[in-house]
Amino acid sequence: MCVRRLNKLSVFVLSGFASMLGSCYSENSSSTLIDIPDTSSNIAVLSVEGSSTVNFGTVTPNASADQTITIKNSGYYTATEIGESSTEALSAPFLFKGGTFPGTGGTCTSRLDKDATCTVVVSFSPTEASSHEATLSISYIDGVTRTTLRITLTGLSS
Repeated sequence: MCVRRLNKLSVFVLSGFASMLGSCYSENSSSTLIDIPDTSSNIAVLSVEGSSTVNFGTVTPNASADQTITIKNSGYYTATEIGESSTEALSAPFLFKGGTFPGTGGTCTSRLDKDATCTVVVSFSPTEASSHEATLSISYIDGVTRTTLRITLTGLSS
């Protein structure tokens, strides 16, 4: 038998030790060719439902506003090790509600199955009048490698 993977890498499983030196598939061979689809693009893909920019609007200094952000896995694979990026952590005035991922009331855990959604809750708590912008970075394993979903957070305090 011969197995051929349909991507840049061909994988051969040969029946008969002597045929290992020859072609995998030939007219006089008893080998059967089986095609296996390329699954290299079948990874987890996290995205924000709606806009990837979350606007908290105008909040008076020393007040607070919360936003619930829905994250969807539109990929083929379960996303694992989901959490706030340790190298791109949020800082004031944008923080997870209650202080830690996924925020008080958030439903995200360390895993998100394909076609599933979860939520994170972020608070905007400005202490001075100004416009504010930050990036919420959610890190996860997409089935192959660690990747990051980045969400822009904006708010105005006056």
